[in-house]
Amino acid sequence: MTRTSPRPIHSKSEVRKMKQEVVHRRRPGRFAGAALAAAAVAALLAGCTSSGASTAPTPGAAAPFLASSGDGTPVEGGELRVGFISGGPAESINPGITNNYGDHARALAVYERLFVQDVTDPGTPEFQIDYGPGLATDASSTPDATLWTISLREGVLWQDGTPFTADDVVWTIQNVWASEQSYFYPYAAPLIDFANVRAVDPLTVEIPLATGVAEFPSLLTLSGAAISKNGIAFEDLGTDPIGTGPFVLESFSPGERTEFVANENYWDEGKPYLDRLTFVSFDDEGARSNALLSGALDVVPNYSFSLAAANLNNDQIKILNVPSGNTHFIYVRLDEEPFTDPRLVEALRMLVDRETLVQNAFGGFATVSNDLLGVGTLNFASDLEREYDPEGARELIEEAGLEGTSIEITTAPVIAGFVEAATLFAEQARAAGLEVTVNQIDPATYFTPAAGYGELSMGQEATLAYPSLTAHYQTFFAPGALADLTKWPDTHPESATLLAQAMAETDPTAAADLWAQVQQQQFDEGGTIGMGNANEVDAVAPNIRGLLAAGSSVALNNFAFQNAWIEE
Repeated sequence: MTRTSPRPIHSKSEVRKMKQEVVHRRRPGRFAGAALAAAAVAALLAGCTSSGASTAPTPGAAAPFLASSGDGTPVEGGELRVGFISGGPAESINPGITNNYGDHARALAVYERLFVQDVTDPGTPEFQIDYGPGLATDASSTPDATLWTISLREGVLWQDGTPFTADDVVWTIQNVWASEQSYFYPYAAPLIDFANVRAVDPLTVEIPLATGVAEFPSLLTLSGAAISKNGIAFEDLGTDPIGTGPFVLESFSPGERTEFVANENYWDEGKPYLDRLTFVSFDDEGARSNALLSGALDVVPNYSFSLAAANLNNDQIKILNVPSGNTHFIYVRLDEEPFTDPRLVEALRMLVDRETLVQNAFGGFATVSNDLLGVGTLNFASDLEREYDPEGARELIEEAGLEGTSIEITTAPVIAGFVEAATLFAEQARAAGLEVTVNQIDPATYFTPAAGYGELSMGQEATLAYPSLTAHYQTFFAPGALADLTKWPDTHPESATLLAQAMAETDPTAAADLWAQVQQQQFDEGGTIGMGNANEVDAVAPNIRGLLAAGSSVALNNFAFQNAWIEE
């Protein structure tokens, strides 16, 4: 069997050693370092929301990178107040249906997953996103990666004081992940042989797969893969939540306020340092920022780029800013006219002035995108570059007989920079001979079927910083993908075989070659048009310590508030 590290990882020296091994060897199935935070999560829904800033970012040079809110000797006690843009009455704490950053943070406070994201060299251009141990300490597979054995962490208690065991994991897989209501179902159902998942002993689980997946643990970092207590059904996870996470829910008023208290039974000794954790929902980005500046809030995750630029030198707050794998993109449905003509799709990629987008839509808080998803992951094709060629784009449009064609981009101020990027893109497309309009809709409904999410001819999305290409492609481009926005599997059915081969390959050299082919297909024929790889930008009060902007899936090292403390 292919083994990962045979033991839990706790000490800083072990962490450093593990990271060095990952950088130099990067073997499939091997953990990349220890858990930076036990409650980290790779948010499942590709369209998770963040700040709703609609003011244009201030153009300028990239701000300096800063990953940490500060360290030192932790102080116990106190309340951390965190502001989120509201998801309204639909806000939830069920990890299987998280739709916005507040939802993710609520779920992360209570629930945990078998594996967590781990970012090597955060705050540098060389950052790498991988996965490490969470509730599981070890993973191994058969040579074909079709049978995985998961070793669980010893001594973990549920928040009601009962022991966490393999039976909880088996229950979760067979009853929660297998629920069609769960956002994790599109990942789990095609891959996991639910009926034959079994507990080998109280701390060991076997998970058989229908096909080989060399980086299977990376999928188990997604928020929908949270582990629930034996006997609790999917629909009950948000009503009276019992998890293994660092905080216990005290009260929840959707669209208004969520209050937690420290979990005294938390397995990571000494944590959380805080006594209380409070989330406050805001309808307006300006009001949220003012609350931070006035001292009514301590943390504002996913801060707007314009406000970050305006407050870089404000000593009332600290701006955390790191590169991330969060790629913003416009997508087109390849099965709908006029996007069935590949010349038009290619022209749309060529007419994008990406440097201008980075400076104006993101205020410099981003890097140029090459239209591919998976920045920062193993085998990402960073060598593929897209040339800015507006004249060539115009020629392709004329060749296709599509001059003056009307197209509409649907967007919303649901993620910082969305509306600005769509507006700039529309201007550039008009200059190339197209009639483009921007349809801005209510941010509260943007990522819902009611607003057409998943069926739009042309829309806007942002991928999260998933820890593997497998996770990205299972989200967007595999048959049955959760966010099948471009209809790639239907228009390119032959691509499924190559993708399956790349996902299953355990030899590093062969896997690198296969993933290069997969990405070349997307680069040449895909329906995603990158606007930029957005930095993670967060704002914190000057006396907050222990928080890390890692560039992982959601902010602040996947909302690892168990690491936070308040300097006296």
